[in-house]
Amino acid sequence: GKPLGTLRVYPSREVSGAASLGRLACLKESRGRGVGKQLVLLAHERLSERGFQKIVIHAQQDKQGFYAKLGYKLTSNEV
Repeated sequence: GKPLGTLRVYPSREVSGAASLGRLACLKESRGRGVGKQLVLLAHERLSERGFQKIVIHAQQDKQGFYAKLGYKLTSNEV
């Protein structure tokens, strides 16, 4: 009954009709076990069911590889 991670999902303020993902966090003991990936994939599924066709994120640079594996593409090099 203990949550392993969390993910915030909300309508994008920057891209009309898109959703934004943010604040993905997993408990230390659940890291490296695919919890973050499953949270993002579940968000993709639920957002698709609600008609969202685009998802935008603002991620830390050291997390680029994680999101790239999930199909995200870098659109800005802003820090």
